[in-house]
Parts: sequence; C-alpha cells; structure tokens
Amino acid sequence: MVEINAMKKSLILILLLIAFTGCRERFEGFDFQSHSEKLVIEAVLTDHTELGYIRVSYTEPVNGNEIRDFIPEEGAIILVSDDQGNEFSFFSEGNGRYANPTFSPVFGRQYRMQVQVGDNRYESDWQVLPSTQPPAIDVQYRPDTAQIINNVGRPMNDLTVTLSDKVVKGHENSFTYWSFVYYYIYDAYGQPDILGLLPEAKRFCYVQDTEWPRLTIHKDQFVEGRADSEYRLDVSSVPYNEKLIYDYAVHVIKYSISESIHDYFELIAEQLDNDGGVFDAAPSSIPGNFTQISGSLDVLGYFGVFNASEQRVFFNQSELPYRKMSLPTSAVDCPGHHAVDLDNTCFNCTSVASPFNTIIKPAWWR
Repeated sequence: MVEINAMKKSLILILLLIAFTGCRERFEGFDFQSHSEKLVIEAVLTDHTELGYIRVSYTEPVNGNEIRDFIPEEGAIILVSDDQGNEFSFFSEGNGRYANPTFSPVFGRQYRMQVQVGDNRYESDWQVLPSTQPPAIDVQYRPDTAQIINNVGRPMNDLTVTLSDKVVKGHENSFTYWSFVYYYIYDAYGQPDILGLLPEAKRFCYVQDTEWPRLTIHKDQFVEGRADSEYRLDVSSVPYNEKLIYDYAVHVIKYSISESIHDYFELIAEQLDNDGGVFDAAPSSIPGNFTQISGSLDVLGYFGVFNASEQRVFFNQSELPYRKMSLPTSAVDCPGHHAVDLDNTCFNCTSVASPFNTIIKPAWWR
C-alpha cells in the first residue's frame, strides 16, 4: 500500500483533483515541479458516470518560493472513441472540468481519449473496462490504532481513527485505489462568549475538511488456493480532534484500476515520497499514458477506465473509546471575540473557508 500526502512546500503545486458534482472534490495529492509550462490531463471514466471526471489544466514554472494554483483550460476539444468506432464528445463545465452525462463505458470494451488544445493534439493509449463487477467496498473505522502520518510523511504516535477496507482475493492480480473526502460539523457557538449572545447566528455548518488529502493504492497478488479469501487493509486515518465531537463523515470511492495505471501512481509515489531536497527528481519526468501527436506543449497525466463503488462512513467521539473532547475556549481561537462581527466564524459558521460549506444538512448525512 502506498499513501501519497502533501509534498514539500518548495515544489510548485498542480493539483490532481478528482472533481465531481457540486463543490465536492476527490483528492489532492500530486505536485509537479517544472521549469516550463506543461498541459496536465486527468481523466477517469467509470461504470458509475457520477464517479468519473475529466480535468485539463496547466503547470506553472517555478517562481522563487511562490506557490500558485493550477490554471484551468476551458477550450479543450475532448473526444473519447471505443473499439467499435463510436465517438463521444465531452464539454466544458468550467474550471477545467469536462463531462458527458450521457456517456457510460461498457464492460469489456476498449476506449481511447483524444485531446486538442489549440495546435496541440494528444492521444491516450487504449484502456479497457473490465468485465468484472465493481469492487466490493466495506470500509469501517478501527479505533484500536493510534498512528498518523504527519505533514512531512513520517509516522508519529497520536490518537487517530484508522479506516480499513475488506479486500477479497480473486483468481488474478488486482489493482485498486481509494479516494477520500472528509466532512465535519462546525459549531460557531462553541467559541467563547457566544452561547445565547446571538440566537439568530448560523450555529452548525456541514464543512469539507481540507486538511487530510490522501490517495491510497494497493496491489493484491494472486496466490494459488487463496482465491475468495479476504483480509482487511488500512486505507486512511483521521486525527482525533475537536472535529469529531459531532458526526464526522468520510466519503470513500474505491476504483478497480489497470496494472499500468497502478504502476503510474506508484512511480509518482516513489518520487514524491522521498527525504531529499528541492533538487530531487520531480514527478514531471513521468509523462503518463498520453502521446503528443502535434504541437510543442508537453503533456502530463493519464486516462483510465475503471469500475467503481462508493460508501460513506460516519463516526463521532461518543462511538470511540478515546478521551472525550470539548470545543475550544481560548480567545486565541477567536480574535476579537468580544466584538460583534457577523463575518467572524465565531458567530457565523458559514464564514468557514471550505470547498463545501452549508447550513442545510446534506441528504446523504446520517
């Protein structure tokens, strides 16, 4: 198992985010360092259309220590063809994302993607959607473990909630990755001097947690006589902190991937997960499975066709055997909390900066 965490801040960021409907984002994980602009194509088609994504963006050259966000490409022409001669166009939804809500790959059929940006044309290799069913998913929290990976990728002892998934051994090697989005409930009244002060304040918000991006990949090796046996694999962990006072939610998507895509992710992991300095080899040396047909703009990224399944896992401090927590009460947590400032998160939970923040309980929340 390989877990990819946030890279050193000295690398220029380009996010490989798996994007879905609304404000939900899949994972943040791949950082690219480059001295020239490159096109980045990230494309996953699945048997569940809503769990797939296509995103086209650019890297930026290193500029001192400045960290820049990705630059979306809105004008790409994207065409997916299959081995039966059918063609499917994908259209821009904004922010570099492209979709065709009517397209769904067929089991056993091969697909190839073509992308054109100006005079630059690219083509992926052929990818096939396996004829097997989507991977079964059975993620559960394990409160008996206490290890977390810190922000430089080293293990440290701390109270954490570990998530594990069931892996069933089949009659051939299998390759899997999991992606995660984490949500918690923010309580504005939990701050000092607030309870009862502003009854009209927006107290509870359902907020996406952006602190724990993670990608987990795994190869299960076929062993004669072990088919259909199963075991549990740790796939993620969540720090035990105040965000778990109320329900904490983890949206897990499990993808059955090809060996070539697994090897691609693994090469990226090997380059990102190192203890060297800023002059180490960067992931920009791993081009992916796109070939440049014309033009001068280099390309990174990958195209894959996968089976997928999803699950939402919920837990809170009352369900865990750890010490009970209370909301922060320090004035440091709420500068100027004695003043009435409706834009301050101490008074209004909607002020919490997050890709997803709503006072309306999501329909999928337990």
